[in-house]
Amino acid sequence: METKIKMAATLLFVAAALSQHTTAFAGGAFDHCLTGDVTSLSHAGIHGSFQLSLGKTNSILAKSILNCQARLFDDNGPDIPHVWCEQDRFLLGITVFNNYKLAGTPRITVVGFLEQVINQVFWSGSGGTAEAIVERSATKDAISPSVGHLVAFSDYAIFGEPALSPGDYSWNWVQKHPLATAPGNPNGILFTGSGEVQIVSHEEHLARIAAGTWR
Repeated sequence: METKIKMAATLLFVAAALSQHTTAFAGGAFDHCLTGDVTSLSHAGIHGSFQLSLGKTNSILAKSILNCQARLFDDNGPDIPHVWCEQDRFLLGITVFNNYKLAGTPRITVVGFLEQVINQVFWSGSGGTAEAIVERSATKDAISPSVGHLVAFSDYAIFGEPALSPGDYSWNWVQKHPLATAPGNPNGILFTGSGEVQIVSHEEHLARIAAGTWR
């Protein structure tokens, strides 16, 4: 039990302040976020975050990190929503990790603890609110320049197929763990978060690129 409590206290979440808007990349070669871009995020997004932390912004993965995703812990409000085109695909994600070597905890114990985390995403639009399908990457080790040796996985939901109609959308994120259950917290909720998304038509997307206002 002491080990579990210690692990609960040292549970960490990727919280890098990443750019929050899609953009047309230089030369117009990357005007949209495509299936391959979000797929790379779902499998190797943590490595893209490390690249960005080192100032390496030119790789396709790093550009996808900057332009094709939002992190579930952010709280972008309606004044500054995430903006994507109706032809884009994008990812809402969270990376759960622990620097188990620094903590001196066996890897198998940490993985067993982390994999009990439940992330839920509730997506809202003009048609109402529905729980999105959240997928989980494989649990793997990684080396962070700032945190050290990690074991980590990503939970994510992908949007844009089928295409979303132009308009305003939002999400609510709920993270749970069975060890967090208590009389005052019967659902075991660890964290909650929210964010806003605006989908624009392809015509407006092109107009913003021409005007230099597409971020």
